[in-house]
Amino acid sequence: MDRTALVLIALVSVAASACSSASPAGPQNRSAGAQPTAAPEVAKSLVVAIPSEPEGFGEMFAGGNSGPEHLQAMLHRDLVQPDERGTYIPEVAADLPSQEKGTWTILPDGRMNTIWELKPNVLWHDGGPLRADDVFFSWQVAIAPDVPYKQRDAAKLIEGIQILDTETFVIHWKSFYVGADRLTTRDLFLLPRHILESTFVDDRTAFVNSSFWTTDFVGVGPYRLVSWIPGSSAQLQAFDRFFGNQPHIQNVTVRFIPDSNTELASILGGNTDVQLGRSLGLEHALLLSNQWESTGAGRVITYPRGIFEIRFAAGDPRVADLRVRQALYHAMDRQGIVDNLYRGKLEVANSFANPRATEFADVDPQITKYPYDPARAATLLAETGWRKAGDGILRNDRDEPYTLPFSTTASNQERDQLQSTVADMWRTAGFDVQIENVPLSVQNSASYDFATTDLSGVNADFEPNLPRIDGRNLKTPQNPRGANVWGYANPEVDDLIDQWQHTTDKASSVQLEGQILHRVSEDLPILPINYRIEVITVRKGVTGVPQRSEATGNNSAWNIEDWDIT
Repeated sequence: MDRTALVLIALVSVAASACSSASPAGPQNRSAGAQPTAAPEVAKSLVVAIPSEPEGFGEMFAGGNSGPEHLQAMLHRDLVQPDERGTYIPEVAADLPSQEKGTWTILPDGRMNTIWELKPNVLWHDGGPLRADDVFFSWQVAIAPDVPYKQRDAAKLIEGIQILDTETFVIHWKSFYVGADRLTTRDLFLLPRHILESTFVDDRTAFVNSSFWTTDFVGVGPYRLVSWIPGSSAQLQAFDRFFGNQPHIQNVTVRFIPDSNTELASILGGNTDVQLGRSLGLEHALLLSNQWESTGAGRVITYPRGIFEIRFAAGDPRVADLRVRQALYHAMDRQGIVDNLYRGKLEVANSFANPRATEFADVDPQITKYPYDPARAATLLAETGWRKAGDGILRNDRDEPYTLPFSTTASNQERDQLQSTVADMWRTAGFDVQIENVPLSVQNSASYDFATTDLSGVNADFEPNLPRIDGRNLKTPQNPRGANVWGYANPEVDDLIDQWQHTTDKASSVQLEGQILHRVSEDLPILPINYRIEVITVRKGVTGVPQRSEATGNNSAWNIEDWDIT
């Protein structure tokens, strides 16, 4: 079975607008001595904005876009979830398996067993209880080769699931797996067996295309899906039998706003209560700090969350030669980009390792660097048969110009500015750069193939990017949702990934990370440009939105039941 991508999923930025008010109570007839009746509590409402509309919920649709992951966390919960500090906490699971408690055992032959117990009061939104057989069914779906899951790294290592009772089960592992005690949504997405099993067994095509994944989704989260208006918004309502804390806010509207300028205007106009996802950049953060936060209207939260990078169309002969990719890299003045576009407030990126991660100092020296060097770029291009002609354009011995298509997300101001800057640098090097931008709705399609070169963004953490460099996760016609859209395949790297995923010793893990990042920096499937910040805005009166630390995953709505609004 092919190994499909693990991502880090990753996604959803949400807009919240507060507030409904109650009608004044009318006069009441009371008999003498009767106690006054308390006014009914006003239902609270929130508007959250995210930049991407979900294709659907679950592992067939995870990753690639920012925003949907936040919406999914409002509707659904997992066995385990990391909090804003990166600490894994049990969600529907009663506790985490551990060797100290005897619920995680490693057998002499390297296989493992983990014992899990579900919390007793977890209900699906249709009222049915979450049971151990739901977990077993979820695993069966995850390993089905004709279900296009993007990532099944954990599921494929499971030998079997033994149900002990309705709430207790044992996972038998084929071999050691470092994440066996922290199975999150990307590892084992929980599904309701009573709703989906018959279709899964009888009609796999109908199962994959079911409206369950979109408008009829049923989860176990603090909110249930009431309606979904394509291209506009989703309406959520608090689930009154949620197993955790009952939500303080009864109604949540999640708006899909892909245009950063539209979202900025919505925040400034007071129409967004919480903005999530990666639609806003540094310039937006600075503007909001000066014109919005400074007036007491709300707060702006920023942290390093991703990198901008150039990716290449798999199999495109224009960028197939490593020397061409090296030349494109040497032709980019990345420090100049950081200094001029971002006022020196961001950092140049040489890999997808987070500069705030504890292991960064150990792995960064192992990464091959490509400084700005136009002369070196010209030499590399000459070696491949391309030299500047009198018009300044690179041409081969047939006098053909080096045409270089270049795409990014349309109507995204930060990407437009960066793309324009990079395009000018490449034109200076002699490339005939052709801009071919497309709207986010087109990019989100599983059938979309980007241009020869594409300005994109990915997570700045090591682990979520492993599926993107795993040659067993390649996006193909047979696997259109494969996470490895870079078209990168190196058996040496695949082997190192397997070793990393089976290592608990911290020093060995860091050593393997360095080896992986070194190999990738030599092969250049992508060209990292600079680290970027994720901007979250929270309107005054909204409380509980977590201030996430670095390298903790990409879900800001994991505790939305504890949010409140005045």
